[in-house]
Amino acid sequence: MTAHGIDSATSRTAPLLSVRDLSVRAGALPLVHGVSFDLEPGTMTALVGESGSGKSLTAQAILGLLDREVYAISGTAMAFQGGALGFDGRRRPKGFHGELTGYVMQDPSSALDPTMTVGRQIAEMFVVHRGMDRRSALREAARMLDLVRIPQAAARIGDYPHQFSGGMKQRVLIAMAVALSPRLLVADEPTTALDVTVQADILALIDDLRRQLQMAVLIITHDFGVVYQCADRVMVMYAGKLVEGGATLQITESGRHPYTRGLIASIPDLDDLDRPVVAIPGQPPRPERSWEGSCAFQPRCSFWVARCAAEPPEMEALDDGALVRCFEWRRVAQERLS
Repeated sequence: MTAHGIDSATSRTAPLLSVRDLSVRAGALPLVHGVSFDLEPGTMTALVGESGSGKSLTAQAILGLLDREVYAISGTAMAFQGGALGFDGRRRPKGFHGELTGYVMQDPSSALDPTMTVGRQIAEMFVVHRGMDRRSALREAARMLDLVRIPQAAARIGDYPHQFSGGMKQRVLIAMAVALSPRLLVADEPTTALDVTVQADILALIDDLRRQLQMAVLIITHDFGVVYQCADRVMVMYAGKLVEGGATLQITESGRHPYTRGLIASIPDLDDLDRPVVAIPGQPPRPERSWEGSCAFQPRCSFWVARCAAEPPEMEALDDGALVRCFEWRRVAQERLS
């Protein structure tokens, strides 16, 4: 652990991806502030926070997908498989998109080309990156559809996106993202707009593929229900900064940041149906005022003291290896135990 974010300093496994002090601005508007973390091979990490907290921007900046005419990206270091990556989006190893990393977008309906069959869209990965002929690439596309559990896969490669349900479209996107067996899969809200049963199936699928392909997975979500189901580690993001991080049980059972506590309290507990579901009061701050001279969460926090309104807290590494950005985390932890 570092005082900035999650890393693997005490792990036997070298990190697949290391990010240090990543920041993203749109003009003069700060959107992501000094984000640092490591992802280890074969693990699933959840990046959690409300809409607008900077989760997707963080992932897209790492993958080099942000428009450089709109966004300014900076940091002190970023490395993938030990090789340095440039924050300008140019210094990417050959095959970084597709062979080394895969990306599952939020909305499968807009991500898939409605004018092309799903088989052809998946086959393009093999044609472009592996130099396959069209027939061989289509056979691989059918294999990928079967891998993501689409029934009668070989017969469906000629179907168009509108012929698939929402859950099946998401499976097609996942098939495209893992077609070349990437080392890192980034899944951005992969269960949004899906019913609960389909959500569970998609998460189980991603977890199975992670194990089969030995990928690291970064799953972006606002829902702690997703975290409970499949994540090994959790990073909690608020107003463009990481505010807490650690192993899943550390965060879900012993979360010390009031925002983390609020996110967990806002979902139903199926083991305690009498426990009330409580919404976090207020709204997230405007980006230009988010960490300006105070804790960004202070206006919404029931634990705040005078210091919280006078200076922004730094990330603190705790004895159990977790991280928290809060002056009053001890009081938060004590109340949880009482």
